[in-house]
Amino acid sequence: MSTQGLAMGQRTPMERTLRPRESGWVAPVLCALFVLSWALDAELVGEAASIVPPIRWVIIVSMCLATPFVSMRGIGRGWSIAFFLGALGFTVLCNGAFETSFPIYARILGAGILALFAGTLALSDRVKIARFILIASAGIVIGSVVLAVVAPDRAFRLIGLERERLYGLTPHPGIMGYFASLVATVFGSSALFSRRSTMLRLRDGIIAGLGAVAVFLADSRTGEIALGLSLLCQFGMTRLVKSGWLRRSIVLPWVFFASAILASTILPIAVAADAIPISVREDQYSGSTSGRIAIWKLGLSDFESNMVVGNGLGTTFATEDLGADKNLLFYYHSVLINYLAKSGIVGAIGLVTLLLSAPFVCLAAARRVARQRSSSRDELSLLHFALAACTVTVAFASVEAALQNLYPSFLMYFLCITLPSRATT
Repeated sequence: MSTQGLAMGQRTPMERTLRPRESGWVAPVLCALFVLSWALDAELVGEAASIVPPIRWVIIVSMCLATPFVSMRGIGRGWSIAFFLGALGFTVLCNGAFETSFPIYARILGAGILALFAGTLALSDRVKIARFILIASAGIVIGSVVLAVVAPDRAFRLIGLERERLYGLTPHPGIMGYFASLVATVFGSSALFSRRSTMLRLRDGIIAGLGAVAVFLADSRTGEIALGLSLLCQFGMTRLVKSGWLRRSIVLPWVFFASAILASTILPIAVAADAIPISVREDQYSGSTSGRIAIWKLGLSDFESNMVVGNGLGTTFATEDLGADKNLLFYYHSVLINYLAKSGIVGAIGLVTLLLSAPFVCLAAARRVARQRSSSRDELSLLHFALAACTVTVAFASVEAALQNLYPSFLMYFLCITLPSRATT
C-alpha cells in the first residue's frame, strides 16, 4: 500500500474536514515557530527584543486554539500527555502560587495541546510536522556553526574562568547542546541506517557532522552523552526490528528502556541524598558539578515543605546565592527533583507516567514496522524522529533544563508520543 493510501485509510471524518485548512500547514508551522521562538536568542533582533515575549504568547495562544479540533483519537494516542497536563494543572490550582505558575503552565499546555492535535492528523501531516521541526532545528545548529566561523566574538561566551562555549544563535550552551545532539542523532541515523540514495545519505551525514561539531564547541557534556546514547538506541531499535523479536511482544524491551529512564532520573536524588557518594574532581567542570549537587539538595529540601502539590512552577531559589530569598523562573537541573519541589507528588506521578509512555510508543511503532512486509519510509522517519526526541530529551532532563524551562523540549517529547504509527494488537 502506498504512503498516500495508508494516510487516507487512517483519516477520520474530522481529519478529512480539517485537512484542506488546518492540518495542511498550520500545525507544522506552529511547531516550527514554537521551537524557534524559544531556541533563538532574543538579543539577535537587538533593540527590537521587546517584541519577542508578545510573539511567543501569540504562538502559544494559537497552539491552544487547536483544542476544539483534537479528536478522541488524538487524546487516546496522547493520554499520558493529557494526564500529565491534568496533574500539573491540579497542582497549579492548589498550591497557592497561581499567579507565578500559570504563565509557565500555559507554555507547557500549549505544547501539549498541539501534540494532541498532531495525534489527530493523518500520517502525511504528522510527517510534515517532523520535517518542519527538523528543518528549524538544523537551521539553528548550522547557523550557529557558521556564526562560530564568521563572528566568533558573538558566537562564543565565557562561562566561569576557563570555559569558552558556543552559544551560537541560542541564549545558552545547554540549549545549543540539546538541538545539536538531536540533529546529529536524527540525521546521523538516517545516514547510517537508512536505505536511501548515496547522495541523500551523504547530505544527512554532513548535517549530522555539523551537529556533532556544535555539541563539541558548546562543551556540552550532556550533549555528548545524549548523542552517544541516542545513536546506540537507534542502532538497537534497527536490530530489534530486523530480528523479529518485537513481533511477539514489546514488554521485555520496554521494561529495559523504562528501567534506564527511571535510573537516569532518580540518579540526582540518590546523589543529593548521599545514597551514592560523589567526589568532585578539581577541573574545569568542578564548579558545575558541585553547584548541581547543591541545587539538587535544595530541591529536595523544598519538596519537604509541600510534598503533595509542591510550591508552584514559578517558585524556586536565587541563581547566585543558594541561601538568598527565592527568585522566579529557575530550575533544579533534575527533572524529577524539579517537579517534586514545584508540583509535589501529584506532579511527579504525572511526569513519571509521561516519561515511561514514550519508550512504549516507540517500541509499539517499531513492532508495527517489524510486522509489515515492506514498511513505508514515512513510518520509519517518524520512528527515528520519535526515538531521538525521546532519548535526547530524557538525557537532558536528567541533569539539565529539558522538560523544565527549555520549552521546545516539551513539544519534542510530546510529539514523540503522538506522531508514530503504532501496532494495534
